[in-house]
Amino acid sequence: MKDTRTFLSEGQVALLRQDLQAETERHPDWADLQHATGVLHALAGDLDAAGAGFRAALAGNRKYADARWSLCWVELLQGREARPEDPSLEGDVRLGIVRDLVQGNAPDPGLRPGDAATAFALLAVAADRRDDRAAERMRELLRDLDPGLVDVLETAGLAKAGQLDLGRVAELGRPLSLNPGTSVLLERAARIEAMSGDEGEALRLFAVAALVRGSRARFLLHRAELVGRAGDDDEVLQHLQDAVALEPDWHAPHVALGYELSVRGRRDDALGHLEVAARLVPGYADVLYQYALLLHAAQRNEEACERLEAAVRINPGYHAARAALGNVLFEAGRVKESLPHYELLLEEGLESTLLLGRLGYAAHAAGYRDRAEELFLVAIGGDGNRSELLCLYGMFLAETQRVVEARAVWDRALAADPPGALRARIESLRDEAVRGSGDR
Repeated sequence: MKDTRTFLSEGQVALLRQDLQAETERHPDWADLQHATGVLHALAGDLDAAGAGFRAALAGNRKYADARWSLCWVELLQGREARPEDPSLEGDVRLGIVRDLVQGNAPDPGLRPGDAATAFALLAVAADRRDDRAAERMRELLRDLDPGLVDVLETAGLAKAGQLDLGRVAELGRPLSLNPGTSVLLERAARIEAMSGDEGEALRLFAVAALVRGSRARFLLHRAELVGRAGDDDEVLQHLQDAVALEPDWHAPHVALGYELSVRGRRDDALGHLEVAARLVPGYADVLYQYALLLHAAQRNEEACERLEAAVRINPGYHAARAALGNVLFEAGRVKESLPHYELLLEEGLESTLLLGRLGYAAHAAGYRDRAEELFLVAIGGDGNRSELLCLYGMFLAETQRVVEARAVWDRALAADPPGALRARIESLRDEAVRGSGDR
């Protein structure tokens, strides 16, 4: 699949097109897919389609900063003056560089940006203009901003033995390439390469993406992703810890490090990182969901419910978060409150026998006995040997004065060999029902 291109090969572009089309068919309203597709259209030269993609992304999320930047970028490429509708973009240096290039002007030679993304963009522009001295000056600035980025240049194939490969860097300095949003395509292509087994090419693409964003933390985050496939836990943690140290105000390394710590049993440390991530991006439903799962594991159920409620307010279609919220409420004894969440999941077609059983018991708790009976019968008809489901059905029967039937159902549940904690609960319920009925 590889060729001599620095950016993306024709084969990689073709696979990206297929990947984005397939995912967009499943999730047509996702703004990030619309933005990525817009960038791909732009690279293919279809600027009208690119602009339409960026506008669609903004229609779904007015705060989508990358889509707003990309829309300004494509308008400049079309020879129109961009109207950013965002004061922070009025003096954006990278948009200014694109404007200069489109108009046939060289960027201001006195520019000395304070961020690595702009420094790399200027390095690439200088390479494309065959201005070796300016390119070297920007490489030295990158070194000053973050010495580790020099190593990333080599991993990206843009330098060797300390010498820049200006011919390869030049491809990234053309107006069609000067969009930080291209990093999304590079990262998608890298994951496709990793899945095909070419981790070396995946690492190269991740390195180019990190340079486009001027973020070594981004590179370390993705490097940890690749290292994790090989099972080197210590190296994964080291990369993620370094990423957090480099960009402590970026939520993604905190989320990744929190996950890695949690699977290693370091729950308190993991909670600390998820708490930081949730504070950094309080409107990001997935981060709230991940944080809530850890809170629930730590038996901090009230806090878990609060985060899950916030997640489904932000994204009502986030079924995993809604299911988790229903389950946490149910297990915390707030059975009636779980009912509307289970009902919504059922309406969305997310039916399982356990969900039907929990919904049945919640309906019973809310006073809907006939509805509960119907749901239990459907659930047990689908899986008549599931111990947890039979436990709930027995509780429903006992609480509706059908103790003999309840005991028979609980005996059936015990015969299905439930795990220890559930077995103890079923035996306790059965013994209590026997005592209550006076049957010795």
